Amino acid sequence: MRAAAAVTFLVVGLSAGAAAEPERLTLACNGTMANPTTPDDKPVAVSMGIVVNLATRSVHGFNVTGLADFPVKIVAMNDATITFFGSDPNPPPPIIKWTISGSIDRVTGDVGAVSAGNTDKIATSTTYELKCRPAERIF
Repeated sequence: MRAAAAVTFLVVGLSAGAAAEPERLTLACNGTMANPTTPDDKPVAVSMGIVVNLATRSVHGFNVTGLADFPVKIVAMNDATITFFGSDPNPPPPIIKWTISGSIDRVTGDVGAVSAGNTDKIATSTTYELKCRPAERIF
């Protein structure tokens, strides 16, 4: 009887101790962003926050100047990687299409992403190379 009680206690203890995956991950990221379509295409330092909402399968934080923070959906996810893609449904003129795509390495914290826009005459893109760590929201 004591052995059965001990096993039950152990199983319940392990179940209670196993942490459930959070619905929302807030990441503090540092790295570079580069726009190879500009004359001075040197990467510039950037510090930014990224919020990964696992409940809604979305990523927020790649705000492009002049554009709203449009939905960037998680398109694939496993224990090691989160892959995301989104396009602005209503980009401001003269932009015809604006997209953001990339991936987050859930083990190393590396994030690589490309934000790209097209008009009827030109195309532009910004490449992000970031190192992220879990962060607590300030408020």
